[in-house]
Amino acid sequence: MAAVVKMRLSDFLCFWFIIQSSNCQILVPLKAALTECSTGIETFEKVTGIELPPEERIPLYSSTSGVILADCYNRCRSSSSCSAFWIDYTSNACFRLANPKFTDNNVEVDASKPSSYFERLCLQGDICSKAWVTERIPGHELAGHDDVIIRSVGSRKRCSELCLTDKRLPCRSADYWESRKECRLSRENRRSQPGSLVKSTKEVEYIENACIEPISTKQRDCEWEVMHRFEFPLSDFATKSENLEECQKACETYTAFTCRSVTFDMVTGLCFLSGADMSTTSPKLLKSHENKIYAQRVACIDMSLDCNGDNMVAKLKTHSPFYGKLYSSALLPECEVFGHGKLFTSLEYPLNGCGVYKDADGSFVGNLIVQQHPLIQKRGDAAFRLVCTFPETNRTVTQKIAFEKESESRLVEAGSAPAPILGIAVSVINATAKSPAVTLRIIDRNGNDVSGVTLGDELYFKVEVESTSAYGVFARDLIARSGTNEEELILLDTRGCPEDPAIFPHLKKLTDGSKSLKGRFEAFKFTNDAVVRFQVYLQFCRSECPPIRCDGENSHGRRRRAMAPNAEKVEFIELQKEIIVTGPINGPKSKMQLPMSTKGDDERIHQKDNGMVICTPKNLMMAMIIGFCLFQVAIVLCCAACICYKKDKKGMSLPPSEPTYRSSDVYYARPSLISTLQSIRNSRR
Repeated sequence: MAAVVKMRLSDFLCFWFIIQSSNCQILVPLKAALTECSTGIETFEKVTGIELPPEERIPLYSSTSGVILADCYNRCRSSSSCSAFWIDYTSNACFRLANPKFTDNNVEVDASKPSSYFERLCLQGDICSKAWVTERIPGHELAGHDDVIIRSVGSRKRCSELCLTDKRLPCRSADYWESRKECRLSRENRRSQPGSLVKSTKEVEYIENACIEPISTKQRDCEWEVMHRFEFPLSDFATKSENLEECQKACETYTAFTCRSVTFDMVTGLCFLSGADMSTTSPKLLKSHENKIYAQRVACIDMSLDCNGDNMVAKLKTHSPFYGKLYSSALLPECEVFGHGKLFTSLEYPLNGCGVYKDADGSFVGNLIVQQHPLIQKRGDAAFRLVCTFPETNRTVTQKIAFEKESESRLVEAGSAPAPILGIAVSVINATAKSPAVTLRIIDRNGNDVSGVTLGDELYFKVEVESTSAYGVFARDLIARSGTNEEELILLDTRGCPEDPAIFPHLKKLTDGSKSLKGRFEAFKFTNDAVVRFQVYLQFCRSECPPIRCDGENSHGRRRRAMAPNAEKVEFIELQKEIIVTGPINGPKSKMQLPMSTKGDDERIHQKDNGMVICTPKNLMMAMIIGFCLFQVAIVLCCAACICYKKDKKGMSLPPSEPTYRSSDVYYARPSLISTLQSIRNSRR
């Protein structure tokens, strides 16, 4: 107890916390906790898989059951004579060291050893408050991912500080070269680039930043790798959970250290969190246990899935250039693609190839492997099960409006994941397929689209569907309406059967292997309107749509199903196609109706005068009005110019007027004029 009395206040509180709590939380590092670290932050560095000689083991804490890391950690921090401690997970005991032991480069690391070494450090800078801030692997390097090289770095500890505090990039790891005094910072680590961590010379040490959050917590579509009936011995904290999903959530939200794996006991409900995983240790450490499930957080793979009518497209997005390989478990050459150093890589599967099969519920299922190396499989590769679902929906189709529905993709929890593919644990991606593109056409016998026809012309009503679509289609509720929507005629009822086969027949599926529908009819029109507008409702079904019997004939329509109270709301999108039909006078108010446009989808202006319908394109009508106005202005200008010209000419032709002289009531001309007249008279004599 004397030792306890001499403790500082923070040490006493830590010791009291250990005694009072059965599940002791790890205390976060405190500033100036040691006299040697008065200007920095006291924390720890972790090394996994090293052996402490028996003669150097000074007992610190042991337990016959439970997790001991928190107790060992807090006891060492509360003792000024503990510079490091070592945990043996096999014996569930820890031992302290008065002086750091594994500080040189000659230490041998064995990933299959169930042990961890924690060394006390005093670091400068803005360091996070986790129980340990770095993890170290002597004699290893992350090859080929050097983003920043800093020279003249005096120690490994200084290299750790540079990685922890660098603002130029998210430094996830660093390689320290002792002989060169170089610190190489990288955005990657052994989990994001598992194939790049290699054994190197003894002068190199790999340092991993344990403060930065895993990539998987920053993105949405990230998974857990789950292994049933296995347990992991390196447990660092224990808590209670109802199920595996709750246990995984506890790991993701734990803050005392970066949790990388869990072991869930299905009998007791205990959830064991660990700061280690298969990337840190060896798969040899996994032990078989019937009632336990092991799960580890894998490197986040941003994978999405698009489901189309004839294929599924898997899209991989990486935060660094990808040089690996995507391929199907069918191992066919046409079902693989290699990365070319880009951030986006995609692979397309046909629905009838690359090992894709149709499940009992009608969905299409395929397998995909993401391999980090272009030639070989390594630990850290991922496998996905791709599932495309094609729901049956009702549509009102139109020619102008596309009705594609965006794919709804999500990643399914891998707790119920299927068996491994080629030895790799599987995640599942589900996506809902887009509806196929559909076009409504009115064509003649040669297959040409028509817009202006005459009564009795042979026409074909055609619903075109992508030939490679996974959907079949049938039609119902086909209605013909007049251009003013004042009159309508039902051609196909809600079952898809024709109301009057003499006017409009059954729709038949084409015999060319496509899923399009076609029906022959003769051009008709309404009495007072030349425009006939067709509108049809379509419903899609997976693969083929069975026809319905209508008066002894097959028609590709079927009875509308009753809508369940909780059924999903059906989405309708309007599609229509119109034609102009001309013919003789059919009534007292009808006159000849001439199609003024050859383009069926133009906007039209309808002008009525005593029953006459004149269909003129809007652009032409506007041009005629503007031309007429300009012509009137030109006439006015011409008239004004003519009047002005005549006035000017008349003024120029008149002689200047002579002044006159008045004598009483008689007017006399000027003398000059009188003398002129006398001269003319004399000359005639």
